[in-house]
Amino acid sequence: MKQNLEAHAFGDELGIGRYLVDATEAVNVDSTLENYSFAYTDMQTPTGINKAAIVALLVSPDDHSHDFIETVSRNVGLNVTIFRDRELAIHHLLTI
Repeated sequence: MKQNLEAHAFGDELGIGRYLVDATEAVNVDSTLENYSFAYTDMQTPTGINKAAIVALLVSPDDHSHDFIETVSRNVGLNVTIFRDRELAIHHLLTI
């Protein structure tokens, strides 16, 4: 959560609301409940989170450990999309 708050604060300073999150070396080991809580509680509670931000989450081609976090994030209105190709993620951020 600390990293999210720092990224959003830095984005606010620079007028940035689109983020490329490179998780290609970070398999999600959190439980389903922890992922649910992250989206429904952690990302909803603190001030400092830009709920209008657009997030392209880049993961390794065979990594599906982040799929549920994408689903629950979208369910609470956060614009998070998983990509397995960096160029497609960048294109998404530049054209949406």
